[in-house]
Amino acid sequence: MSVSEFEYRYNMTIKTFPSHAEPAFETPEQQDVVWGNRWGCDNDVGRLRKVLMHRPGDELDIIDPKMRLEHLGSYGDEAGQTWYWRGDIIPSKEEQQAQHDALSQALRDEDVEVVLLQRCAPGRHKSIYTRDSCIGVKGGAIVTRLGPIVRRGEEAPVTETLAAAGMPILRTIHGSGVMEGGSFVWLNSKTAVIGRS
Repeated sequence: MSVSEFEYRYNMTIKTFPSHAEPAFETPEQQDVVWGNRWGCDNDVGRLRKVLMHRPGDELDIIDPKMRLEHLGSYGDEAGQTWYWRGDIIPSKEEQQAQHDALSQALRDEDVEVVLLQRCAPGRHKSIYTRDSCIGVKGGAIVTRLGPIVRRGEEAPVTETLAAAGMPILRTIHGSGVMEGGSFVWLNSKTAVIGRS
């Protein structure tokens, strides 16, 4: 094939099968066809269809009730920065699991699909707070990068679980950026607020 023939065929292919920007990624038809589901959200009020959760497990074994931090009114590994627990009482793993199971069942009873983390990062006992590690936005998720060192590593299991569920990961907080989903709230479909501290 000559160069001119190749160029002709290439140009004809581009004309026959051009790129199309529309419909947009977030449109219901594109979400259904490409991703098999309408992912994300743009409000914090309304019908919950699917939720990411983590059942408390062996990662709680890192907590040592002898490591009281009286000046903070809590518990934690102040020197090693590996864990902390706010409050005066540390519920047992069994108590936490029972509460998780009851909440999960209540959600299922309301026809909410509960998606459980596939795994937990070792020692990351705060992984139960799955809202912190990702944010649902129209069309998919933003995976956050949590500020405290004791929470670093939660991002990987969340990313793996969302990807396995088929949810598009639209962005990740990276570099030296930090953000927690618990500080993000939709006020309405066009307005969100982000806490700074």
